[in-house]
Amino acid sequence: MTTALFAFDGSDTARRAAAELQRGGLSPESVRLQLHARASESSTVAAVDEQVSGGLLSNLYGLFGEMLEWGSVPIETSPYAAALRRGGAVVSVDADSDAQRAQVEAVMAEAHPTAASEWFEFPHRAGTPA
Repeated sequence: MTTALFAFDGSDTARRAAAELQRGGLSPESVRLQLHARASESSTVAAVDEQVSGGLLSNLYGLFGEMLEWGSVPIETSPYAAALRRGGAVVSVDADSDAQRAQVEAVMAEAHPTAASEWFEFPHRAGTPA
């Protein structure tokens, strides 16, 4: 399994791209949408993060948490962090085959993301033990 990230300045465009991928047959588990979310009032840590960084730390952990736990990040993350900081969104997509990767690339070419990563291996999602 390989993963790619796509950054968008607008959350509506990211949502449409994610929905189009799911309509095309990718599972909801394979297509994840990370939005710039506001902190929950019940969480002190989230409230402090929202106050100090506008929720950026929580958003980055939501997007890159598995990679950070994995021990390394196989891609340059700044374009995706910047998109979230600006109030945009990031779509993360897992693909099992060349056909799925081609489908994702076609949908994303139509959606015009502001940044797109190369496909990379993500062992935890591929079933490799942590």
